[in-house]
Amino acid sequence: MDWWLLVSYVGVLAVGGYIGYTVNDWVMRKTFGEMMAEAGLTDGNLDQFINHWEPIMEPEQADDAPPSVEIKLELVDGNIFCWSKTTKEFLGQAKDRDDLIQVLAHRLGPVTLRVHPEDGADLLRDKTQ
Repeated sequence: MDWWLLVSYVGVLAVGGYIGYTVNDWVMRKTFGEMMAEAGLTDGNLDQFINHWEPIMEPEQADDAPPSVEIKLELVDGNIFCWSKTTKEFLGQAKDRDDLIQVLAHRLGPVTLRVHPEDGADLLRDKTQ
């Protein structure tokens, strides 16, 4: 009797697994088809479909790479003022480039600073070169 009970359980699990897989496959195909219709795409242009639904993300950095901070610099009365371009947070000020780098290193730790030419990149250029 116990043997037939075990065979019954295995059979029920197998049938249930097959039905679950089949239903899941049908739901996924239906959902995918609706997403493609919403995006106005056909089977022939799946690349456009992927680009339509792909979120806008920052490029990935290596795990050992320091974080990157976009900054904006301004020169006022001989002082260089530094802000985070993304958060608008004041990061520090100094009289010259080297002092500003020390202030930022103390405040932010090991980071890669990114500054665009229109945001005052020339203020960080080494004047001795």
